[in-house]
Amino acid sequence: MAGQGFENYLVFYFPTPDGVDVTRVLYATRDIQRLFDGTS
Repeated sequence: MAGQGFENYLVFYFPTPDGVDVTRVLYATRDIQRLFDGTS
């Protein structure tokens, strides 16, 4: 679900008993595969 004005962001999170734990926010036009592969 995209919030207005935030369509180009990916939010990675884990649900917790108290809400959510946001672990990473990425701008969607980045080379995301490369970020997860650990190469830069």
